[in-house]
Amino acid sequence: MAGYIQNNWDMICYFQNYYRGCFDSSDIFDKLKNGEFSSLDIGNLFRFRVFLDSTIMMFNKEKLEKEYFKKIFNI
Repeated sequence: MAGYIQNNWDMICYFQNYYRGCFDSSDIFDKLKNGEFSSLDIGNLFRFRVFLDSTIMMFNKEKLEKEYFKKIFNI
């Protein structure tokens, strides 16, 4: 489990630099073409994707409970 958490932290630190300030997708496409992301391990990227999907699912669940169910069931 510690490897999973450390991997996700490392990926967050790696990718957060791309979202500082103004996001430029053309810069990311250029880096993809130049192979700058080829050093990343596919297994680490897969684990990070699972983490992101889980995070989004929890966010959506909380939003659904707060907004949708509150209107229907008067919670």
